[in-house]
Amino acid sequence: MHLDQVAEETSGLIKFLLEVEKEPSTRHTHYFKDYRRKFFAFYKGIYNSSSNGNFIERLRSTGYQSSEFREALAIVISNLRRIGFHNVQPLELAVLRASEDSDSDDAIKIMADLRAYFQGMWPGLSCSGAEGFHRLTSDVIASGLQTIRRQCTQGDR
Repeated sequence: MHLDQVAEETSGLIKFLLEVEKEPSTRHTHYFKDYRRKFFAFYKGIYNSSSNGNFIERLRSTGYQSSEFREALAIVISNLRRIGFHNVQPLELAVLRASEDSDSDDAIKIMADLRAYFQGMWPGLSCSGAEGFHRLTSDVIASGLQTIRRQCTQGDR
């Protein structure tokens, strides 16, 4: 009798938790979608950095950019506008690089979703707290992606 009652309560709690975890939600959906797109491109670029000529690093630092690279980038962005893709940032071009396997893309999507979800929570918080969280997570994730990529290319799976 007692066991049946506890089992029923437990079942109710599990159903409740499953319902809560079914779909993450935020009051800042527009932030979430924008950040998810940006972080997916950023993380994908980092993951593929060894096979894309350090594209992310060249976009982030003008020291890596030759005049030929800057001109080509300007042409690409300009042509994207001409065909209807407005407000595309250069960093978002990293998403065009195909990954060798879909598993890595799935993992990168999960990471981007998680990062975007927490980033979307920050609009009401102080700038210093949001910036600290951004720096911490970006550095840790970037380092992890580079380590994973090195291990995969060395066959240390």
